[in-house]
Amino acid sequence: MKNIVRTLTLEELKQIEVVSPNVSDKYVPIYTSDIIEILKPEFEFIEACQFVKGTNKHYADLINKDGDIIRIYNSYDRKLALSVSLVSDNINIDLGINRLIHIGGKAKEFTKLLEETKDDINESITTTKIAMAKFKTIPMSDKYTKIISDAVFYKEVNKKDFVSYTNYTDLLIKNKISVYEYIRISIDNFYEGNYTITYGDKKSKGRSTNSTLRKLKVENKVMKVLTINFPEFFL
Repeated sequence: MKNIVRTLTLEELKQIEVVSPNVSDKYVPIYTSDIIEILKPEFEFIEACQFVKGTNKHYADLINKDGDIIRIYNSYDRKLALSVSLVSDNINIDLGINRLIHIGGKAKEFTKLLEETKDDINESITTTKIAMAKFKTIPMSDKYTKIISDAVFYKEVNKKDFVSYTNYTDLLIKNKISVYEYIRISIDNFYEGNYTITYGDKKSKGRSTNSTLRKLKVENKVMKVLTINFPEFFL
């Protein structure tokens, strides 16, 4: 990924865990290395990636015996809230810890709560994997298109003068693709800028994105709306 410096060891990760002097007195640091320690022995550290050299914005990957990968996004300068996702079939899926701000009671109690409830993460992973398996067997239909596409284009849909978008993945529904394939292709097309967007009377081609955080938000948004609208997938 562009502009990312890889840190291959836990020691290197700890070296960038420095709280910015620009944060307020209310700031409560939640260290990624502490989360890694709490999630042992079920999950082991693989590597961490620093977004830009000289900053503390990063993500860290952990893996369990089944090959499930957890990705922790974090920083210590208030520019990136804490998020923990399951990386399943190359899609980031929120595990209930999404954009936790480093201020207030939730931040202060987070590590203690995680120690007490880390089994919930394993349960959430199992549930998510079951849902992903179901997505691969359910044929895509018009029932899901707007819900999924609106989630992919959620930022664009909420902009002033938005009129419409074109998700070219809709053309593949006649080929009897699965719900998972529709999600994956729609997201990939969005990242690559393979779509059109209309604001007012102006129709434009899409723009590709290399932003890891933008991708995280889109993928989490898609899974969130599916959880809300089709909870039966997650049972």
